[in-house]
Amino acid sequence: MGQLLAKTTRLRVGSGGVMLPNHAPLRIAEAFRVLHALYPNRVDLGIGRAPGTDKRTAALLRRNSESDFAATLDELTRFFVDEPLPRAPFATTVVAIPVGVPAPATWILGTSEESATFAAERGLGYAYAHHISPGDAESALLAYRAAFVPSSALATPHAILAVAAAVSDDPATAEAIRHASQVSALRFARGERDVPMPTLDEARGKKFDDEEVAILAAYGGRAFFGETAAVAARLRDLVTRAEADELMVMTSIAPRDLQLASHTSLARELAA
Repeated sequence: MGQLLAKTTRLRVGSGGVMLPNHAPLRIAEAFRVLHALYPNRVDLGIGRAPGTDKRTAALLRRNSESDFAATLDELTRFFVDEPLPRAPFATTVVAIPVGVPAPATWILGTSEESATFAAERGLGYAYAHHISPGDAESALLAYRAAFVPSSALATPHAILAVAAAVSDDPATAEAIRHASQVSALRFARGERDVPMPTLDEARGKKFDDEEVAILAAYGGRAFFGETAAVAARLRDLVTRAEADELMVMTSIAPRDLQLASHTSLARELAA
């Protein structure tokens, strides 16, 4: 985040996210206070409730259990509230430094109505990961809006809908992107999560057997791939139905110039 903030001037940069069960709240509070002091009003803190990895890695990382999430979040929130200065000599209260820095915008990341309600009741922003759990996107975001309680952090609800999408204006390239995404989905389903994304050339000759077709069917609704205009229309419809305030697009394709072309085409179409 620091590298991205240092090389930009207007872009907001956020964590997507800090998996709070793995970390000490004081450590996170101080790291984000420093970022927010260096780059005011451009830092977002996205917080996850789960460990965010496989069970073996989680066992090595885990500081808290998920059942402690509410208490851990409350502890983190307290570290974002400054104690009046100057403090009394030899004060015993621990504060996060640097002091005098406003709290960064804070978001709860989730994939369920439960997480949506959790964020709403605390008056925090909410980001829904459609690319992980597409089926509950609409109900979760509507539940968040219905249950929202204004807070010092946020006066009105603000919901982000995060989706996986990649497009091309060229029909043949759009089809190749879709095929490569299927190869990537198969790798993920088989636990091959630490390998590079397949290029279009690597994926082009891949044929799927019946078992692989069945696996891909289960992943079918998680992403938006295809020609630019068609994908943009589907995204607009989803945003409208879910009443999302913001659309976040994750594009995991290779090489980089293809990724940039996808972002450019989709941004142009959605802005039209």
